[in-house]
Amino acid sequence: MEVEDATVTMKGGTSYFTNKRSNTFGTMIIDYPKENITLEYDYFGTGTWDIDNKKLVEILEDIKLTNISHLYMDQLFNMTDMFPKNISASSSIISLSQSNITLKDDTEDVIFTCSKK
Repeated sequence: MEVEDATVTMKGGTSYFTNKRSNTFGTMIIDYPKENITLEYDYFGTGTWDIDNKKLVEILEDIKLTNISHLYMDQLFNMTDMFPKNISASSSIISLSQSNITLKDDTEDVIFTCSKK
């Protein structure tokens, strides 16, 4: 995704549990090409999920980011504080089986598949 003067790339995964809780984890890279700075963060979040009317509805209750590239930036601002709590998102369920779910993100029109491990 692109934000003002930067490009943000997130790579990670989500674990969905039978008690309708979830954990999200991965790496976020923020590239500021004009300043020639690339910041990298590990992230871990907790939330809930539910299926409602052929949609996967998720609420990311809390997220924590850990700076792994430019530690001095933590003195200027706390990236975790920039993320609101209880972020809601929904995806339309395209297909569902015992081992896979294929979803279409309702805001970005991106199609992705999750597999059971």
